[in-house]
Amino acid sequence: MGFDKGNNLRKGKEPWNKGKNKSNSDWAKRNSERMKLNNPMKNRDSISKRVNTIKEMYKNGEIKSWNQGLTKENNNVLKTLSENRKGFKFSEDCKKKMSKTRLNLIKENKVKIFGKGIEIPKSYMLGKHHSKKTKDIIKNKALNRDMRTFLGKSHTQESKNIISLKAKDRLKDKTKNPMWKGGISFEPYPLTFDKEFKKLIRERDNFTCLKCNTFEADAKKLYGKNLTTHHIDYIKENTFKENCCAVCVRCNAEVNSNRHHWTKFFQSLLAEKYGYKYSENGEIILEVNNEIK
Repeated sequence: MGFDKGNNLRKGKEPWNKGKNKSNSDWAKRNSERMKLNNPMKNRDSISKRVNTIKEMYKNGEIKSWNQGLTKENNNVLKTLSENRKGFKFSEDCKKKMSKTRLNLIKENKVKIFGKGIEIPKSYMLGKHHSKKTKDIIKNKALNRDMRTFLGKSHTQESKNIISLKAKDRLKDKTKNPMWKGGISFEPYPLTFDKEFKKLIRERDNFTCLKCNTFEADAKKLYGKNLTTHHIDYIKENTFKENCCAVCVRCNAEVNSNRHHWTKFFQSLLAEKYGYKYSENGEIILEVNNEIK
C-alpha cells in the first residue's frame, strides 16, 4: 500500500485493518494472543536488562534526555506546559483513585515505602564530639553569615500589639517562671559598675568570651553587640574583678540557668588563669582586705 510524503493514505483508500478487532476478526484475535505470549516486557529479567542498558547509554552519553538543559525561560514548550499547570488541582475522585492504587501497589510489594525497615538512632552525635577542625569550620561559616536577620526591619503596629499582649500574659505571675529569683534582676547596679570597669574586665580577658572563646570582633558580627560583663555569683553588689568576667550575649543568656554550675565553672576558670581564691562554698576571698564576701 502506497503512502504519500506526509505519511497519509492516498485519497479514496482505507486502511486494510480499519474496524477490525479481537471480537470480529480472527487475525486480530490471533495477533493479540501471539503478542501476549511473546511480549518481552512481560518478562521481569527482560525489563531489568532493558532498563540497565538504557541507564548505561545515558551514563556514557550515547543518548540524551530531550529536555536536558531546557527550562521554561529558554524553551517555549516547557513554558507553555508550566503556564497550563498553574493553579491545577487534582479532583477529589482522582485523589482517591491515586491513593487506592498506591495502597494496592504497597500491599503487593510493588512499591517500597521510603524509610521502612531502616533503624534510625536517637542521636547520631550521642556520646561523640566534633574535632577541632570541624569546630573551626562550623565557627567560620557562622562568622561569615549575618545572624541579625531582622536588621533594618521593623514590626508592624499589629505585630507589636500581639507581642505586647503575649508579654503581659507571661508577666502576670512572675513567680511561676522557673527562672524567677525573687526579682533580683530589677535591682540597680552599683555606681562602680561603669564603662571603665567593664572595659577593664574585657581587657583582662583579652576581649574573649570565657565560655565559648569567641573574640569580641567576631561576637559583634554575630550578635551586633560587644562582650558583656557577667557577675559570676549573680549578685550585682559584688562588682569587683574576682567576681566578673567577659562573655558574649549568647553565653550570657545561657548561664542564667543552672546558676550553681556556672558559678563553679567561672570561679575555677578565674582561679586557674589569674590565681583568684574562692572558698569551698563559692564565696570570694579578697586579698585586698582579707574579708570573706
